[in-house]
Amino acid sequence: MNKKIISRAALCTAVLGAAVKLRSDYERHALTVRHVNIEDKRIDRDIRLAFLSDLHGNSFGPDNSELINAVRESAPDAILLGGDMVSVKHYIPKNYKPLEDLLAGVWDVAPIYYAEGNHELRMKLDDESYPGWFLELRRMLNEYGATYLADKTVMLSKKVSLSGLVVGPEYYRKRAKLHLSPGYISRRLPKLGEAGYSVLMMHTPAYMDAARGAGANLVLSGHFHGGTVVLPALGPLMSPQLGFFPRFARGEDELCGMRTVTSAGLGTHSINVRINNRPELVIIDLSPADNKVKAIIS
Repeated sequence: MNKKIISRAALCTAVLGAAVKLRSDYERHALTVRHVNIEDKRIDRDIRLAFLSDLHGNSFGPDNSELINAVRESAPDAILLGGDMVSVKHYIPKNYKPLEDLLAGVWDVAPIYYAEGNHELRMKLDDESYPGWFLELRRMLNEYGATYLADKTVMLSKKVSLSGLVVGPEYYRKRAKLHLSPGYISRRLPKLGEAGYSVLMMHTPAYMDAARGAGANLVLSGHFHGGTVVLPALGPLMSPQLGFFPRFARGEDELCGMRTVTSAGLGTHSINVRINNRPELVIIDLSPADNKVKAIIS
């Protein structure tokens, strides 16, 4: 009797595991497009942003054609790449082709701005382990006219700025969240907050308090891969730092007036699982708020 129960339990477990794997394999390549609308009186004109993060060498269709078509069809004013567009791990072969396919397919659509994630930071700081990787990446970005926003700020309009923050490697360590102060960000991005409306690309969403204190109005992040598994009622399960049920793992949020948009990302690397968590391209429409006083007709 016990042997039958154990056998049935083992069979059920195997079937469930196979079903989860099939679902995950489907979701990892099932691209979605999410639209976000943000109105603010400090924004001076309509601006559409296409925000992509954490590609990690993933490809959607032959030569990334599905992702390229989705970006082109959205007709953005700027294309923002939020970091970790390639995977940099000693056990993962270098694969820049999906990123180069993407760049080649969208370079003529709109200006491209690339923010640094922890994988770009890793190859930059450890050239011995990844010889020439960072130089090759920069050459590729230059070839397609992309601007590398490493602690830099550019203007998208007269009143809307875009900044890219480099977060140090110590802030990405697993199971240990260090304190990151607003001053850390202000020292690296002294112009943040000077414009009417400040958009900040900060790869990790773990330090939203600091971004708010430094003067950001909108923070665009990724890194958490949407929480890997999204549980009904409980939400995103985990972050790469192995923290559970993180608040800013995916979607829109607000923190004391500062808006946040965290992409669920486009790829995976070490934990190659996605459940209820499809990869996404995020289209963000910034527009001026209507400040006109409407007459009350009695």
